[in-house]
Amino acid sequence: LNMSFAGTLLGSLMAVPLAVLSAKNIVKLPIIYIPARTIMNLFRTIPAMILALIAVFFVGTGILSGIIAITLFTFGIMSKMLYEVIETIDMSPVEALESTGARKTESLRYAVMPQVLPVFISYLIYIFEINVRSSTILGYVGAGGIGTVIKDNILYNYDRVGASIILMFVVILVVQLISSFARSKL
Repeated sequence: LNMSFAGTLLGSLMAVPLAVLSAKNIVKLPIIYIPARTIMNLFRTIPAMILALIAVFFVGTGILSGIIAITLFTFGIMSKMLYEVIETIDMSPVEALESTGARKTESLRYAVMPQVLPVFISYLIYIFEINVRSSTILGYVGAGGIGTVIKDNILYNYDRVGASIILMFVVILVVQLISSFARSKL
């Protein structure tokens, strides 16, 4: 859970600037939004397991490599989903603010963010669910978490493996219930 939470939070926060730079209605220059979209698509094409293998290669086995893999995976997904939301917002408030002399950052804060924030929080919860599920598998490549416990005990300690799987099932179920409740309140 800690690995999933940290990776989801870091990746989502990193995705916000790239999503803004990728939106054609906010950044009108192709020289900016095309490279931003290319970077975003590059991270989206690499599966989380491969990102975990790369992270294990660079920082070694453990939870840090799992956090890095989940962060990069979340970054790719969230930036894509968020830029698509930004491109569908109502531009009237942005144009109204800019016509009164507001800077681009002010129009982003007061006109774009209020429209995007509820969707961003919903996506954040959804991606956290995905990351909790995928973090259990990342331990097989050395990225820490409960997957490591299962991998280390799969051949001889069936009781530990069974207990780990039951615990994993309960945790995923509880996370799913909490996230469904939270999304219904948005």
